[in-house]
Amino acid sequence: MSVLNTTNEDHTTSLAFLDSIRVKFNPEYFYSVTNNSNKLLICAGDSWTWGDSLGSKLEFPNDEVKDQHRKKHLYGSIISKKINSDFINIAKKGGSNIEIHDMLAMVLEDVVLGNLYNEIHIIICLTENFREASGDPIWVPPNLNNIETIDDFFKTYEQNMFLSFKENFIDKYPDINFYIGRNFTFSYDETILGDNVLDKLWIQCLEINEPYPKDVRFTSAIAVTPLITCLIKLGIYKKLKYSLMEFFARSNLAVDWLENSPLNYKEATKHPTEKGHEIYANYIYSKIKERLDECIKYCQ
Repeated sequence: MSVLNTTNEDHTTSLAFLDSIRVKFNPEYFYSVTNNSNKLLICAGDSWTWGDSLGSKLEFPNDEVKDQHRKKHLYGSIISKKINSDFINIAKKGGSNIEIHDMLAMVLEDVVLGNLYNEIHIIICLTENFREASGDPIWVPPNLNNIETIDDFFKTYEQNMFLSFKENFIDKYPDINFYIGRNFTFSYDETILGDNVLDKLWIQCLEINEPYPKDVRFTSAIAVTPLITCLIKLGIYKKLKYSLMEFFARSNLAVDWLENSPLNYKEATKHPTEKGHEIYANYIYSKIKERLDECIKYCQ
């Protein structure tokens, strides 16, 4: 893999380039760092990727110093230092998978057009399904005839979602390295995403005393109202109501587990601690290194 020699001019160019992308976003959702590199790391996700709760147990002289602490301890910041790359973090607290998809699409279009990097790694940390505030997400199954349970509904929903990520990212940008994972909910079938899928949830990387409960696909209250609103609109809420209640009950297992996890804060949202970000960073770095080693071996 080739390495470009960087100069002050390169730094100025990349800094201006990242700034040109930043202005298109709400500043709360976008963070970038330039390290004079020909490599770029992009992390996209929700509040876990944003770094919510980092530093919440510490005292800081002001909000600016607290925010610097948060950004320093992001898993993306840690990985970026390990691979010596420029870094973009696009994440929204309470964000949905559609928002993750759309923000990443906007950034990637500019990054590819800018043509400044010869090595790009993108970590997509998906959240639970159905956080779309409108209750009318684009991935709703078009054919409801075979939907008998809420799991049937979500299986089809996820396949539509994964197809969007495959077509709009993996297929569209074959020279970019994608690593697609989830923070705290299991997927039904990720086969369509190929070897771009990480083999562990973020939360599984934080297992110490006991394993994270299997088959947890829904954990927070954010998605409850949009989901029920959608099911009512589709006329299938009554049909799925019983299985939906069982579905919600599984989330209690995850909440109990998170409450006892030493690597998650004990606030209501249970976000990872600084150590939790570090562990996830090391896990993903090992996957990046594996892929680069394979590439080098293949090219020899």
